[in-house]
Amino acid sequence: MPAVAIEDPKLEGLKHVCALDVVIGADGVPGSMEIVNKTTTPFDESAMVAIRQSQFEPGSVSGKPVPVRLMVWAPFFGKDHPALPVAGTPIDVKELKPPKPTNNVEAQFSDEARQRHQPGRVIVRILVTEEGLPVRARILVHAPYGLDEQALAAVAQYRFRPALLEGVPVPMPIIVEVNFQFSPF
Repeated sequence: MPAVAIEDPKLEGLKHVCALDVVIGADGVPGSMEIVNKTTTPFDESAMVAIRQSQFEPGSVSGKPVPVRLMVWAPFFGKDHPALPVAGTPIDVKELKPPKPTNNVEAQFSDEARQRHQPGRVIVRILVTEEGLPVRARILVHAPYGLDEQALAAVAQYRFRPALLEGVPVPMPIIVEVNFQFSPF
């Protein structure tokens, strides 16, 4: 369902993409949603209304429908361009380019993991903002002995070129894998 842009001459020609974190129910109906753009805009309510009126393919596990969380973007690019909400990966969404790392900080071993000679792998989901900053870090796969905290500290220092949707910077969730391996030397 296209989002209807409000009529305001001051907004004429403005390109904006509303990014929403949306829970899609097992029935394909959008449930809770939150706008994740850094600033609020006059387009936000229209984007939410359009997404509420849309039907999505539900997620599935072992062939059974399940709720899923997705990023949904509603691009507002002028009167001649319908603001159709889109969701998916850069492969699925035309003109969506993922964020690109510009600075990755190497995670340091915690004292306890170093003493135990404990390797590990931590997988973190982050939201890369329109400015290329990592926010909302959430650990998906844990490691023991303080490695989770060390991974989060490193990921907080990462920087990115932001994702782009039709040339406009947009927030986008990504998965980051942080590996802790001891060097043989």
